[in-house]
Amino acid sequence: MKFYLLLLLLTFVGYSQNCECKSNTNLKDIIDCKPYTFSNGNLIKWNYDCKASYLIFQNEKESKILFELEAPLLELTGRLGFSNWEEFEKYFIIQNELVSGSQPAGYILFDKDTGNDVKQLGYRLDESEKLIYFLDYSDEDKLHLIEFDKKTSDYKFIDLPNEMIDYSMRNSNYIWLIQLFKIKDIETDKPILIIEINTEKGDINYFQQAL
Repeated sequence: MKFYLLLLLLTFVGYSQNCECKSNTNLKDIIDCKPYTFSNGNLIKWNYDCKASYLIFQNEKESKILFELEAPLLELTGRLGFSNWEEFEKYFIIQNELVSGSQPAGYILFDKDTGNDVKQLGYRLDESEKLIYFLDYSDEDKLHLIEFDKKTSDYKFIDLPNEMIDYSMRNSNYIWLIQLFKIKDIETDKPILIIEINTEKGDINYFQQAL
């Protein structure tokens, strides 16, 4: 309880005098500076001035800026770059809008105790009540599927047929890799990954893999 109150006090003293830009008063209606408190007492919140907006993580020992969006993009705070976050047992996941409205968002896993980034998760494919599936493209040589357990915060890698995916993408009209993938029966105990396989002749086949 004392730790929680200390964090609230530090947040008030350290950041409440900010969240202000006299030359752009519209920002107060765009950027919500109210802190979000994780279950362990640590905080995450937006702050801004006339130079930039800042997504700040704070624990008992330190505060750190996770993301910064400089002027003249201030009014895109929450829509470009780091936007929404979701808390889990050990981690939180932040959505990263790489180009607002024009390509799939990426997702990043952060440690809830330290605020350190743990893993680039890639594109979000689908989610059920228990699991979230991501297409991991962080390895330039090999794609993986990541299965993230929302209850335990554990995650595992699932191998993918990379040569087949590369062949299919080269023969498709798609822009983004994620367009080749879908998951069937996501709410069941045995979901199935389906990958669209495009051929040079214009035929389409499907590869299925149990998850």
